[in-house]
Amino acid sequence: MGKPEGKSALSYELIGTVFIVIIGTVLHFTFEFSGDQPLVGVFSAFNESVWEHLKLGFWLALVWAIVEYRFIKKSTNNFLLARTVGIYLLLIAIQTLFYSYTAFLGESVLLIDILTFVISV
Repeated sequence: MGKPEGKSALSYELIGTVFIVIIGTVLHFTFEFSGDQPLVGVFSAFNESVWEHLKLGFWLALVWAIVEYRFIKKSTNNFLLARTVGIYLLLIAIQTLFYSYTAFLGESVLLIDILTFVISV
């Protein structure tokens, strides 16, 4: 496995993590800011359900994987398999953390929901 031109694969992973966390946090609120536009609701959260957090994580991880693949495809092995497994683990982590903390607290808390998203990414 050779080194990508300019940046290492680890650099792209770190940039992707920051990208997903920042854009995911912003998208958490864009549906309301858009005046409840249905098209915006396809990619952003419109309530506090687990599904909405899964949707944010999935779409952003997929977008980043497509961007990242363009830059590191020649220097990595099994990128698509690894990214697919990573996306599944992201979705599993969101569900596991959400249902674990709500089992103890009995309700969803916005700050903990955002932290769950960040930790899962």
